[in-house]
Amino acid sequence: MKTPLVITVAGTGAELTRKQSLFVPLTLLQIAEQAQACQKAGASLWHLHVRDVAGKSTCDPKIIRQTMSVLRKSTQMIVQVSTGGAVGDSEKDRLGTLVSGLDMASLTLGSINFGDGVFLNPTPLIQKLLVKMRRKNIRPEFEIFDAGMMDFADYLIRKKLAEAPFHYNFVLGGRGFLAATETNLDFLISKLPKRAQFCVAGIGKAQFSLAEMAIARGGHVRVGMEDGLYLRSGELAQSNAELVRDVVALAKKQGRPISSPVQARRILQLPIWQGRASI
Repeated sequence: MKTPLVITVAGTGAELTRKQSLFVPLTLLQIAEQAQACQKAGASLWHLHVRDVAGKSTCDPKIIRQTMSVLRKSTQMIVQVSTGGAVGDSEKDRLGTLVSGLDMASLTLGSINFGDGVFLNPTPLIQKLLVKMRRKNIRPEFEIFDAGMMDFADYLIRKKLAEAPFHYNFVLGGRGFLAATETNLDFLISKLPKRAQFCVAGIGKAQFSLAEMAIARGGHVRVGMEDGLYLRSGELAQSNAELVRDVVALAKKQGRPISSPVQARRILQLPIWQGRASI
């Protein structure tokens, strides 16, 4: 039997504004409501960015704790915080995102051009984030934007800064990232170590084409407004759940079952959360 597909939702991001889409969830309530709808549509994991009362991206641990608490009460979704925040966030702020109780945290394995800015990820910061994740029992997700980051992941594993099982997310197709091609995806997959699983996040127009490739290769999929605002050319998604439903449809065409949040925890080898969710 094929492994059930784990669908991650990157629903808010750090850079999106209401000028780009009126449907991006920014408030705590909006994030919770969209997370509920995404779980019902077939998603199992929420990639968390938070905003302050003015709608500006923040790494405030208090707001992260509040949002995580609401997600725990309203859904069964795995909660994965972004340690990237917004381009330009300080090292102190990024380390502060790692609050107790999180399931996972994203970890970008190198500095990259990001739009018109530079997303800085120096080795000392990456190591500090990994050490804190281990101390708080938070599973890292290696964010791979370019091929050399796979070799850096191997370095971290050799140094015993990361332990199996490993989870990788290939983020392809953005300006400054590795291109969203079948050849590039297959190369990255070929570099995975033992006891590793992978997820694929296609940026912009590549969101669904890469999702289809990932599903066919036994990988998992990240989808959401952070990565692409459109269902198809010229048609804005009115919720993250619409994007999830399109991925579910792609999976069904390939005969790939959809993971529930409980199944996703088993697949990713995370502790089974014992809380309750009113959904």
